[in-house]
Amino acid sequence: MYPVMSKYNEFTQIEWSEVKAAPLGQTFDVRALKECCKAVRSAVTWQGKNPGFAVVVAMNSFRRFGRTRREIVLLDEVESRDMAELIHKCEALHLKYKPADWYGDPDNAAANRIIQRLNQERQNPFSLIRPTIIGMDKPYQFILQSLRPILKPENRELFLKDSQIIDYLGQINEDEETDLELGSFPAIEALSFAALEDNWEPSITNEEIRRLNIKYGKVNPDAYWPWGGRRALAR
Repeated sequence: MYPVMSKYNEFTQIEWSEVKAAPLGQTFDVRALKECCKAVRSAVTWQGKNPGFAVVVAMNSFRRFGRTRREIVLLDEVESRDMAELIHKCEALHLKYKPADWYGDPDNAAANRIIQRLNQERQNPFSLIRPTIIGMDKPYQFILQSLRPILKPENRELFLKDSQIIDYLGQINEDEETDLELGSFPAIEALSFAALEDNWEPSITNEEIRRLNIKYGKVNPDAYWPWGGRRALAR
């Protein structure tokens, strides 16, 4: 990677290790941030049993010893019980990090009215992509069984720093994860919408689709694209 050398466009190069080590909420030069990772994306979830939550994550992958090593770093998070306040905080995150995509439930009428009003007032509007997890019959079983392995210290791929999400994860007992519904822990759901939406492989196989459908409920195979491609909305 090389810094842009234009007199008008110059920025200081940053390393992926710096992104991982930075505290939550640190301000980066967006051009440098996107130069050193594969994707920057965000997600928001509305209030349920706990306050609404939004996250921004950076995603990267490396080839080592013939295998792909993937890493996800939480860059920032916001929380609020007030929907309008949460959306205004999302607007600030949107301007700060300029993520490629926002994931969340696009069918909340109250949220849509606020987002549409804000979009009319600014030059860089955002809209929500429905995450595949919303269509699953057992979303928390999928979420927790996906997050736990990549949070293990011996082979960590997901870096949450001092996030509030860690505390929320600690409140869940394994014997209740099958019964939890979306809205139980918006912080965990926002992280999952951003971090788990895409399959890491170039495409999802028919065998994997069948396995996910049987285990977790409806899965939309069109949503599983590698980074950089357009992701279809879950049906």
